[in-house]
Amino acid sequence: ENKDNIADLMGVPLVQGVLRYAHKIDNLNDSTEKSRAEGAVFAAAILPRLHACNSNSAQIVYNNMKVGAVSTSFQDVKSAFEANYACMGITCADVGNLYNSDANTFFTGISQCVDTSPLNLDRIAGYLPGTNVVDHSLIDLDQKAIEEQIKVGTAESFNVARKIYEEGGHSKSFAEITLDTALVNPVNKGTSVIGESADGAWVYGSVMADYESNTRDIKVQYTVDADNSRVCYVGGLPSDKVDTSGCLMEVGSITISGQGAFNYQANNQGYNKNARAIQGFSTA
Repeated sequence: ENKDNIADLMGVPLVQGVLRYAHKIDNLNDSTEKSRAEGAVFAAAILPRLHACNSNSAQIVYNNMKVGAVSTSFQDVKSAFEANYACMGITCADVGNLYNSDANTFFTGISQCVDTSPLNLDRIAGYLPGTNVVDHSLIDLDQKAIEEQIKVGTAESFNVARKIYEEGGHSKSFAEITLDTALVNPVNKGTSVIGESADGAWVYGSVMADYESNTRDIKVQYTVDADNSRVCYVGGLPSDKVDTSGCLMEVGSITISGQGAFNYQANNQGYNKNARAIQGFSTA
């Protein structure tokens, strides 16, 4: 086990090297032969390990970092790696952030890396889960919301409680969006997605199903922050309980790991929904 951990961690400086030079080439406009060559060497060293996890992600890193690459997108390279950190046995904390030694601070404008693997899960009610069940556990908030509405004791509040029971509100939130341009290659369920909220904050999620090439309509499930600082609480919740701080904006751009950036628009006004509700657990 120790030797496997050591082997995993040996990949960290290689990933850091690729990210450093992708950032220099794309964000700092340093397209010198030296920077491109060093970036290509770091990429060549880590690509076999990345390919073993996801061939599409490896392909996008190769296309961006190879000698003679037409263009380099730092965000595409970064997303391709981050979607596979769990498989590679490393975490966001292992890789860290890009540091600007000239200014003695971290570079700004870089999206936060969020681990979606069970490598750093917190205990829930004293138990350490073997998989990430944080999103599942949020169904408790639906139960609490239903009880609050029933306690009000009016016909209107009972209807609201029933709506939460049927449509959910806190667990397995997702967005239905239409891409402006169709997918060039198939996308697997669980592929990471990064976009922005209406107030410009980064929003993280994953593709909810397998999609074939030429698909435009997709569903993106939101990733739950460990501290629930930015959430997408929608479904059947009353308007004063809705929280869209962690929802994708209605019209914007997303980056799909291994695919690149896509402009999109919401399928309809209620494009943010919940795929998990207490009604789904009922045996009645």
